Amino acid sequence: MSQKKASNWKTFIEEIMVSKNDYKIVSNEIKGEIQEVTYRSSDEVPTSLTVSYFYRTSDLIAYRFSNPKMRGFNEFSKNAYFYSLQFTKPTSFGSPGIDYTETNKKGLLSVFKKGFKGKETQFSKDQIIVKSKLSVLEGSDTHTYQYRFTKSPMIDILINKNTNNDVGLKEETIDLKTIFPGLIVA
Repeated sequence: MSQKKASNWKTFIEEIMVSKNDYKIVSNEIKGEIQEVTYRSSDEVPTSLTVSYFYRTSDLIAYRFSNPKMRGFNEFSKNAYFYSLQFTKPTSFGSPGIDYTETNKKGLLSVFKKGFKGKETQFSKDQIIVKSKLSVLEGSDTHTYQYRFTKSPMIDILINKNTNNDVGLKEETIDLKTIFPGLIVA
């Protein structure tokens, strides 16, 4: 199968993930109106990609990357949804999901080909990640996101107002490119 023969998002993405890269399909589920397919790399610490489609139309609605090494990026990736005008010029929103068109295929290929750009700084205590600071390069802009993975009692947050106390935390920075350098798409 080649990309030119793919007739919908599912076969197109499967060609990229399985035939051209070292990923395997590990689940394929239909949940109501949504079909989710999960691909997993054969790396020692595998990266997974879960792709969601509208079952009836095959429109691509979301993708989510995950890897145990990048807890903050996993949270960030939960919000990677597509809208009908996402890859048009000028970029806009529109209804959920993107049609299988040449413009949209080129847009998705550019995302997959580039891989992740940025870094995640994780703060841990006793080998448990407490929080993460994620800096992601999107286009020419760097966006920073912070995630906290421990639950502080609300009274502590209100009294202290400073929940960013880093005393005693171990800091580790991960280059996102080492986790997902991009895919072979041609």
